[in-house]
Amino acid sequence: MEPSEPARKPASNILRALTSSSFLERSFLLMLAAIISGLMIPELSNRIQSQNMKREIVLAKQAALLDDLSHTLLAYETLILDVSWYKSNSQVYNEAMHQRAFDRYAERFPDLLVELRTGLLRARYLASADMVKRLEEFQERIFSEQDTPLSALYVNKESTIQDWSEFHNKNVAMALTVNDLLTDLAKDLNITKENI
Repeated sequence: MEPSEPARKPASNILRALTSSSFLERSFLLMLAAIISGLMIPELSNRIQSQNMKREIVLAKQAALLDDLSHTLLAYETLILDVSWYKSNSQVYNEAMHQRAFDRYAERFPDLLVELRTGLLRARYLASADMVKRLEEFQERIFSEQDTPLSALYVNKESTIQDWSEFHNKNVAMALTVNDLLTDLAKDLNITKENI
């Protein structure tokens, strides 16, 4: 018994569909797309992972820069404030404490200067040019407004409490400037709570 005509038709329709040029073309395109996506997706994934790793490395370096410059600048300002404090008014005037503070400052300043200069060099490739300029200008102010005047006051045995008080007030202003400068550096590097 032979299959009836309608029973043979679905098989012939399937065979005709499978051998049609449009089916073969679509099958070929589908296989080609699968092969290309099988090759491209891992490549794109690797590139994205590589870019993310680079971003994480840069972010870690920027965070370290902010931490290092914060430590260096705040340590410097604290040391110089300590020196001027003990001669800034008659209520706290203490020659022995002043001498110890000056000795600490004189001992640590060269190392802090190296740390600051190293940080400024790193900032050149991690921060904006404007931020680097501001940091370098602040370093110049450290010399012109703090270190050089400190040396002059220290060697001048006739310097008065008033001289030291004025110098101390300038140091307080510089310390406040450091706070603002570091806040701006954090914003420049996008390392703020708003950006996390």
